[in-house]
Amino acid sequence: MTIHTFRMYFLAIGLTCFAAVLGQIFYFRPQTVYVSQLFLQVIAFILGRTWAAVLPNASRGKVWAFLNPCEFTLKEHVAILIMSSTATSSAEAISVFAADDLYYGITPNYGVAIFTLLGSQLLGASPLASGALARRFDLRD
Repeated sequence: MTIHTFRMYFLAIGLTCFAAVLGQIFYFRPQTVYVSQLFLQVIAFILGRTWAAVLPNASRGKVWAFLNPCEFTLKEHVAILIMSSTATSSAEAISVFAADDLYYGITPNYGVAIFTLLGSQLLGASPLASGALARRFDLRD
């Protein structure tokens, strides 16, 4: 059965938002609490099995075939876990914005904040990425 189901995307996006919000809230506590991937794995399994058991299956029509195409599979479970576990830790640029606001009274506008966060998250492995991209130019015979 296919891995790309509505159930997988719905549960993955929902658990990703849940993990991101909890991770961000707990980031600023004196004792940092991390959202465990095991917790997300158990919750994803329970929600996926419940979804498959409660909703009618694909034999009831096209709408139900879209919402509940088959039993909850291991592939869907792994995809949900991979997607939701990426959001368990906070972005590093958040601590920069927090320090700017706390010590210097600087509050960036929304555009700067969003693009700084995207830039820091997407280019996080910059030394590795730039080294891999420039490998054929850096190595000499």
